[in-house]
Amino acid sequence: MAKLRTKGMDYIPDWDTVHKVKGVPVLTKEECSPNAELPQGFEWDMHINIVQAAVRLRIENNGPLIVHRNSGFAVDGHSKRSLHYGWHGDNISRAMDFHLVHQGVIRNVIDQALLSFKYTDQRFRIGLYPFWNRPGLHVDNPRGTDREGGSYYWFQRRDGLYKFYKWGEFYKCIEDCILHMNELKKVA
Repeated sequence: MAKLRTKGMDYIPDWDTVHKVKGVPVLTKEECSPNAELPQGFEWDMHINIVQAAVRLRIENNGPLIVHRNSGFAVDGHSKRSLHYGWHGDNISRAMDFHLVHQGVIRNVIDQALLSFKYTDQRFRIGLYPFWNRPGLHVDNPRGTDREGGSYYWFQRRDGLYKFYKWGEFYKCIEDCILHMNELKKVA
């Protein structure tokens, strides 16, 4: 049975006080909960940087940020080394999959990515998923893990393959994603 480590508790949000606007929770721990029954006593949480980024996005979006099912903290359903599972057994998720809604409509994935890029910083990686059932983003914070560096941006193509970009190539990622989506429209 995994226990939440106490070392580094400054990485865990204070869900009762920090993330409220006019007394209303902006993001709740329940929204980020795993899609699995956990053993009694199993503790998990979200990394404070991911929570702060999601809160900032939800406020700036002026509409819902919908965390996808099993896409805050998770115990399965993602790649083997996913930051959704925590890092080295600490059970603190450093990743979130979501989509943004504005005026009752899911925002275009490009608009979601541009807004996310504007309100996060170089600690975060952003993945675009324009072909999910509810097109959205994966955002993670690899800082302090062996995933720092390398690819910081990516998009998943219609065929399921990924195209990766290094730090500083965010707008190239956006441009290529738009081109890919437009090519598919021409074929259809």
